[in-house]
Amino acid sequence: MNQYIDNDISVSNKEELIYYIKILNHLGSYDGKNIYEYYLFLIKYDILFIVSYILLTIETVTLIKSVNVENYNFNYTESLSVGFAFKNALNVKRKEKTILENIITNEKSSEREKICAELLKSKLNTDIRSIEKNTYAVLKNKCISRTTDDKILMLYWHILGDMSRYCADTFHGTDKEKMHEKSMKSYSYALHYANKMKIPPSSPKMLELLVSTGFILYICTLYMMHIG
Repeated sequence: MNQYIDNDISVSNKEELIYYIKILNHLGSYDGKNIYEYYLFLIKYDILFIVSYILLTIETVTLIKSVNVENYNFNYTESLSVGFAFKNALNVKRKEKTILENIITNEKSSEREKICAELLKSKLNTDIRSIEKNTYAVLKNKCISRTTDDKILMLYWHILGDMSRYCADTFHGTDKEKMHEKSMKSYSYALHYANKMKIPPSSPKMLELLVSTGFILYICTLYMMHIG
């Protein structure tokens, strides 16, 4: 089996991969207040190149993308960890972006702080897009294509739908609409497998999927009305 090698990390088996996935899953639990104070500290001292902050998110996503995950037969629990590792990595960046937006809109923020926050926000948008793109590549090409388990397929497509929807917020105009359409397509696949398994509409998972699908459908409809 090919081995992915980084300066400090190497993964050659399923157990090691799951270990790093668990690390990535914990990143989603960062405290918002601490991140806010950290950004204010960085901005105060003109440290503009801290866009590498929490590099572990991007590095671990790249790690998972580079590993031959198609060689591993993930069960549902492991698939859940893989999917949510990507989702949590993206959510960390979304939390950071929200905090920066609060700094930008805060009347007490100085002009210099707002400019720095805007620069950092731009980098975070790039990170979010990168995570979404890598997630789609791994789950669709390496995981979805290798399983016939309807429950796992529903999970993967639901996660892809969520992440494309979140990523759409980093775009404008037609690019934003393309991401919404990509999200809608993923949700449609997830609904297909949910219906195939005859999951009742009252099921929490089904309700969540229906609400997400309905939201994207609403956004797409508004866009079509606007350009019409």
